[in-house]
Amino acid sequence: MVTKIGIRCILCFLMTLIVPLCYGEITSEQTLIFSEVEGKLLKANNSSILTKIEILSSLKKQKKDSQYNLIVNDYLQFYYSLLSDYHAVLEVQNDVYPTINSSLDISNYSAEPAVLNIVDKAKNVQVTMINEAHHIAQHRVLTRGVLKQLYEIGYRFFAVEALSIFDNDSGDIRLSDGYYTQETIFADTINFAREIGYEIIAYDLGYPTLAEREKEAAKKLYKNIFAEDIHAKVLIHVGYAHIDEKDMLAGYLKRLLNVEILTIDQTKLREKSDRKDEHEYYKKAVSIYNGDGPFVLKAENGELWSASANSFDVSVFWQRTQYVSGRAQWMKLGRIEWLVEGDLLCSEVPCVLEVFNGKEDSFLADKIPNDRIALYEKGDQAVLFLQKGHNFIRIKNSEGKPVGKKEIFLAR
Repeated sequence: MVTKIGIRCILCFLMTLIVPLCYGEITSEQTLIFSEVEGKLLKANNSSILTKIEILSSLKKQKKDSQYNLIVNDYLQFYYSLLSDYHAVLEVQNDVYPTINSSLDISNYSAEPAVLNIVDKAKNVQVTMINEAHHIAQHRVLTRGVLKQLYEIGYRFFAVEALSIFDNDSGDIRLSDGYYTQETIFADTINFAREIGYEIIAYDLGYPTLAEREKEAAKKLYKNIFAEDIHAKVLIHVGYAHIDEKDMLAGYLKRLLNVEILTIDQTKLREKSDRKDEHEYYKKAVSIYNGDGPFVLKAENGELWSASANSFDVSVFWQRTQYVSGRAQWMKLGRIEWLVEGDLLCSEVPCVLEVFNGKEDSFLADKIPNDRIALYEKGDQAVLFLQKGHNFIRIKNSEGKPVGKKEIFLAR
């Protein structure tokens, strides 16, 4: 993957690791660490996610340097996210405490579903931006959840920071189209947008400095969308601080278009593997919400609460994750749970199971699976999420080599 995506993706990946933490430029020390870690992974000479996790875990044990482990942890979170292992993602996440610039008296707010409130606010703007933490697939579920309703009110373009390239005429997204988009829910979100009728836009080319990157991204969005239709309505899915309306992409785009932009944050206040590490405001918010999806805090006057009102418009919270057989339930997306008996599918462990909707001959070699999990021990059980109709399961060993397959048909 790295060879096809090339230098652009490597630079942007490093930028996305560092930006949410220090909100500034990459240091020479961070560049050296990144180069060392990337070199170790490339030397593995195979595409196995499990091998990369093993290498990174070993590096983490060898090094005690906090800056080094910060970057190693970000890699680990990414690869665990590819295996749909949200619990592992939370276990290794970097506990960087956010700066909250707003006070919160919870008694002044009610907790309400996020999707309905976002769509209501989005009616009045041309551009809506939703961010994510790149290792939290949950944040893509919110964007997926608003796609259909935004389309109904005139949104026609879906711009995605994480895409390196995308051909709207080539069908579903492929492994070579991006880095973070290799994660199954991310890929599904983009494919779902295409099915609805959105034109997908790749715009982030990567530049030596953060300021250049933001300015050029805004210019490319203008050229690819607004130069042809100045009134176009666009949903943009970005990472972390790009929604900042002062000095980041949202700000540059706002000034370039001279329009208001709806900016939505999911990254500031979220669950942790240990509740004692959760922010006080997160604990307050989830204590008054009885639902299980994303939600916002709404005042009597209709205003939605923001953790940093000078930077973005709305803070979205997620209730703490519920698991069934190790799977986060927000990953289900209306699919059917299918219990996997590891001994019956995997001749050797650990192994990776990849699910594709359709028959074996209906997908290309670089198609992204609809679901992907790992089994680590003999006797392990796990849940796969399948669609009604034909499902093809590809089984890979720890080196990433296909060692088996199974077709399953679920009656419609």
